[in-house]
Amino acid sequence: MFSMILDFLGRETASNLDYRNNNKQATQPKNFKYNPGPSRTLSVENEFFMVLCRLRVGLLEEDLAARFGICQCCVFSS
Repeated sequence: MFSMILDFLGRETASNLDYRNNNKQATQPKNFKYNPGPSRTLSVENEFFMVLCRLRVGLLEEDLAARFGICQCCVFSS
């Protein structure tokens, strides 16, 4: 069920999302590949699951960071 929902929402689209500096990207030429910073820490599936945990259960960022093995600053900034 989880994979079906993720596929319906667009797994490929989600993997191409850029969460940082969206305003800068709009002003750059189309042939310039924008590098927002470090690569993703989590897979698209884990990012989606983390968002669902935050929305459904209301887990705190500290708890999510510990559960997913990432630092707290990376919980919703990437």
